[in-house]
Amino acid sequence: MKTVDINIINGKVWIGGQFISTSLSIDEGKIVGISQKNYLPLAKKSIDAEKYFVLPGMIDSHMHSRDPGSTDREDFFTVTCAAAAGGITTIFDMPTVIPPVSTVSAFEEKKELALKKAVVDFALYAGAGSDNIHQIQGLANAGAIAFKTFLILLSPDRTKEAWGVYVSNDGMFLEVLQAIQATGLISAVHAESNEIIQHYTKKLKSNGRKDIQAFGESRPEISDIEATSKALLFAKYTGARLHICHVGSRGVVELIRQAKASGQSVTSETTPLYLLLSEENLNDLGPSGLIYPPLRSKENQNALYHAFATGDIDIMNSDHAPYTKEEMKKGLDDVWQAVPDGSSIEVMFPLMLNEVNKGNLTLKRVIKSMAEIPACLFGIASSKGFIQIGNDADLVFVDMNAEKIIRGEELHTKQQMTQFEGWKVKGLPILTMVRGRVVADHGEIKEERGWGNFVRPN
Repeated sequence: MKTVDINIINGKVWIGGQFISTSLSIDEGKIVGISQKNYLPLAKKSIDAEKYFVLPGMIDSHMHSRDPGSTDREDFFTVTCAAAAGGITTIFDMPTVIPPVSTVSAFEEKKELALKKAVVDFALYAGAGSDNIHQIQGLANAGAIAFKTFLILLSPDRTKEAWGVYVSNDGMFLEVLQAIQATGLISAVHAESNEIIQHYTKKLKSNGRKDIQAFGESRPEISDIEATSKALLFAKYTGARLHICHVGSRGVVELIRQAKASGQSVTSETTPLYLLLSEENLNDLGPSGLIYPPLRSKENQNALYHAFATGDIDIMNSDHAPYTKEEMKKGLDDVWQAVPDGSSIEVMFPLMLNEVNKGNLTLKRVIKSMAEIPACLFGIASSKGFIQIGNDADLVFVDMNAEKIIRGEELHTKQQMTQFEGWKVKGLPILTMVRGRVVADHGEIKEERGWGNFVRPN
């Protein structure tokens, strides 16, 4: 019998929706055997997982590397180190960089850049907007995991990122959805109403409002509801596969629930910020609590949590989008100068494991929302998201009894800050493996830049 690269023995392994006491064989980056250890082939190396749960590697299906163009904020090496330390083995990077990933040439350039820097595997979103309809099929052919479209204008400081990601009117939105539908890929939409936000922002500014509460007032819940209603209607008309990004409103959850009940192809996502924080935290968080869409009431937070726990919101991701500390400070005295920061890629999985330990979520729900559903939804389940023979050996060992205090200074992200500073969590990723290589062990990065592979939908 051939000698394999690695045997993982004595683990409690997540297979087929349950934990099984079994062992795994890995060769050339793939899972090649699942059996009791006495029946495993000889291996060059063995790893004893007796103390741990062995899970499929987590997938962060919405994050921002800031690379290229804004590497003072983050870059592909630092963000993938953070992912690895946080139990994430595959990331989906958004197209809002400089230049935006809205052309085939920009897509290929970013892929080559990421291949030189990434520690974990990665997929790339492509932009889809009024400017680049003619590029959409080519981007799909190049391997885009999905397409991202904004229904709002990006802030003035982000105009260089906006080409090919924004739709200027409803007619163009219909045409963009039709073009994406022809590729068979997902249309992921940032659903806020540009008109409503612009109206209330202008009104609040004219009244001299600069306080932190004015931010939420400028983006009322009806903004999310109106934009989501439009996206659902247009997607139904065109037959597009719709995905609503970063759901932060209970009203949006109800719209999506109704659309699913009618048979429409629609899914949604949320982030730890919406489940674990509300507008009541804004005074403590300051500018770092300002995100798009905004944090809302405690009642809204509770409703979102319930929707995620029950599966009405399909998947969890980080929407990691850091800014520099200097940029963050601009919002201290004038909320209109604030930037929509989110820094949770490394702490997202531990935060969810902590919720499992508190009895608020099941581990099955966390695995489904952060590994299995993203893998199936985006067409990579034949290699990612599941522990099964033939799949990549992307694994995370979890100790549900390990504890730590989240400290920004200990994170691998370039800015080393998070909205969850000082939170105590119980349940931690201990070892992260990507295609059979240990990339992180007890938070220490073990693999060099360039190990990450490009992932395209099957």
